[in-house]
Amino acid sequence: NYRIQDRRNDEIGGLIEAYNTMAHGMLEKDQVERVLQRFVSPSVARNMMADLDQVQLGGRDVSATVVFADIVGFTRLSENLAPDAIADMLNVYFDAITTATSFYRGTIDKYMGDCAMIVFGVPEKDDEHLFHGLCCAVMIQRLVERLNEHRHAHGQTTVEFRIGINSGDMLAGNLGSRDRMQYTVVGDAVNLASRLSNMAGGNEIIAAAPLLSNPNIASRVRATESGAMRIRGKENPVGTYRIDGVHALSETLMEQRIAQFLAKLNTEHQRVQGE
Repeated sequence: NYRIQDRRNDEIGGLIEAYNTMAHGMLEKDQVERVLQRFVSPSVARNMMADLDQVQLGGRDVSATVVFADIVGFTRLSENLAPDAIADMLNVYFDAITTATSFYRGTIDKYMGDCAMIVFGVPEKDDEHLFHGLCCAVMIQRLVERLNEHRHAHGQTTVEFRIGINSGDMLAGNLGSRDRMQYTVVGDAVNLASRLSNMAGGNEIIAAAPLLSNPNIASRVRATESGAMRIRGKENPVGTYRIDGVHALSETLMEQRIAQFLAKLNTEHQRVQGE
């Protein structure tokens, strides 16, 4: 009987040890995933952690939407600010962009200096990727306007963003080298979105004209034709529209989320002032 009890104790001890090892491994994996989400989108991080052996170079053809948003006159602005002031300012505005991106199921592809590249429809499928991309662009515009009011009232530097948006076929996947790769999208549709951003004015959203040819999109977006633009790399001028807004219900939901963002910002500002 003692031997049987000892054997059972050993088995129970082994199970407990195995459970603790597994739990520790799951905790470590969860911690790694949370850290990884700070550098790539949550969906990309989840896919990577789900099967680490399958993380490899490669891509697939997709239909998706890309938004580029960058700061007007950033080079001149950075010459007059200390590096830490620039970093703090960028973090505040990029936090606003991240808020808009998450609200409309987008993914921050990357931050490039003063520019954010955002994709919709990948890596997670979204049949409304174009409309969500347009809504996100408008929300970024609205957030920056309100954020500028807040910063101006507190004597802080303000900026304007110029935004370009395009949708179409592109290649999505892990691109780069075996030692260093990045999940991203590439293609002519992506390049055009970047060019349109460069052509936009301050606090302006410029979209390629074909995006508004879809009746399902045109009926939910307020836009003004802004004519054909000569785009570097394009033989013929590209028809464009300035996006002024989206339909009333979408803007109502957008304003609610913006109010939440500003309330959180005010709370943080009061906390810092009280320290």
